[in-house]
Amino acid sequence: MTALEIVDLPADRLPGEALAVVCFEDQRPLAGPVAVVDWRLDGKLTRMLLTGELSGKTGERLVVQTNHKFTAPWVLLAGCGRYRTLDRSSYVLLVERLLKVAAQAGIAELALCLPTAEYIDAAELERIVREALIGSGRLAVCRLSRVAHFS
Repeated sequence: MTALEIVDLPADRLPGEALAVVCFEDQRPLAGPVAVVDWRLDGKLTRMLLTGELSGKTGERLVVQTNHKFTAPWVLLAGCGRYRTLDRSSYVLLVERLLKVAAQAGIAELALCLPTAEYIDAAELERIVREALIGSGRLAVCRLSRVAHFS
């Protein structure tokens, strides 16, 4: 069973083998945790968006090696479609997909920083992640950030 740790650290300070964040195709400029990641990567994600290498569409995946500005050595980015159509049920699917991708990648210690949503408070987010972690296989530890990165 995967241990869930709730931590008060921003995306760039979360320890783990990889930091998982999401990107939406209709959020420009980038917002939330992925904006922090982009800033700490000196705009790399924004440049990839501008050249078409990154879109944020559902199913898109990207792994980027971090720099000295991160605690985790890798960022796992998952495209999640349109933010404007995100509701509670699609948010649950987003979390489940992201954890599945991390487990398939063989990550044992995952740092997770998710965007805020007006219909999901901190307790609900913790419950969603905890439920999605059941049967997540290879993940041994998941550290979920409580730090709000506004969308």
